[in-house]
Amino acid sequence: MKCRIALDGVAINVSGLLDTGAGGTVFIYSRLHQVVKERLKPTFYRSRKSIPVAGHNNRQTGVVNQFFPAQLVIDERCTTTWFIFCDTGRHDLIIGRKWFESTKAIPDPVNQRIVWPDDAKIDAKRDIVIPRSAFTRPTIDSAH
Repeated sequence: MKCRIALDGVAINVSGLLDTGAGGTVFIYSRLHQVVKERLKPTFYRSRKSIPVAGHNNRQTGVVNQFFPAQLVIDERCTTTWFIFCDTGRHDLIIGRKWFESTKAIPDPVNQRIVWPDDAKIDAKRDIVIPRSAFTRPTIDSAH
């Protein structure tokens, strides 16, 4: 599902997998760390000890030890949540069970949408969105 991570009026476009089986808020692909750091400039937090993470097959896939707060803008709704860095496989984000619990949103996979409670805020604010092409560093020509 298309979404964006926003902080202080700046946002990056990403795609997210809705996964009520994932036991957390929002997991973010660890390879996006540099982009988030440079573009959004969030305050990063570290856990006192590493927390093991298991994938869909219950095998340990890594550890979690760094996270940050920001806004997840999805389906025209804006929610403030924690983004936790880990190996998410091929997904930019995995939006987990605790996010659904905190927002009271319900995934509707048949219609490929999210059912929101009546009081969910529509995101009327406009962010400066950084295009995905800006995520990679340009190659350096050694002749220059």
